[in-house]
Amino acid sequence: MLRSFIYLDKVTLDDYLASLDGYIVGDEIEQNEIERSISDKYFQNDNVTNDSSRETRQKLVVPLASKFQRLYTLMEQKSLIHQLDDMNNDDYIGIKRGSIIEAQVSINLPDIIKVIEGLGNMTPYFDLLGDESPIQTDKDKELFGKIVGLGEINKNNDFSVIMKSVLEKNRKLITNLKRSNLLQELRDLQGECTILGKVQSILPKGKTHEVNFLASEIKELLEIGNRQQRRQKPKNNVPNEIMEVVKGPALLLIPLAIYR
Repeated sequence: MLRSFIYLDKVTLDDYLASLDGYIVGDEIEQNEIERSISDKYFQNDNVTNDSSRETRQKLVVPLASKFQRLYTLMEQKSLIHQLDDMNNDDYIGIKRGSIIEAQVSINLPDIIKVIEGLGNMTPYFDLLGDESPIQTDKDKELFGKIVGLGEINKNNDFSVIMKSVLEKNRKLITNLKRSNLLQELRDLQGECTILGKVQSILPKGKTHEVNFLASEIKELLEIGNRQQRRQKPKNNVPNEIMEVVKGPALLLIPLAIYR
């Protein structure tokens, strides 16, 4: 099966493969050889640096894809993979913690994440505009600086995503993604894809779970304004753009891979 990986947890992949197969195939030697060849090319021709970098990434992803296929085959042989789309309501409600789930899902990235990352990418354009920039006042500059700063912070932080089954919209998956495991751009998560992961916990019907989309540093932005405005704000009043309350039933999933 051909897959285009958007997200892949390489450490967990090796752990699972070692547990089922007894050993793992490393790719450290190949990586070192590729890095040396790039170093040699660099001194011969400065113009090949970018192409060489892309070549390295592709060559490193190939063994990961092979490892994943090996793991997937072993899981299938042992009947460990449960297809969410094939489950009836009784099966879905009866899912146990630790089960391996594969599901066709729809991902809609929170607007706040897209906005902050977009503003961070626009910073050079605002600098080029100079006096024509829409950011002129000290308050505007302070706010923009904090937003861009949050974008930089979030580039190194995990983030939460709420997914919905493509076939059964009322079936929700909540997962926490590590940016270091992204193999493509964050925006490539948007839309329909397939996720494979392990059930961490089950949110039963009638229960709720708070999903925070940003790191705690966002509180600094919420405090912008005068003291009177802050006093008038209700306590624990967190905008929906930053946090969403999910109602059960839902699954909290530890993701192994997301792909198309």
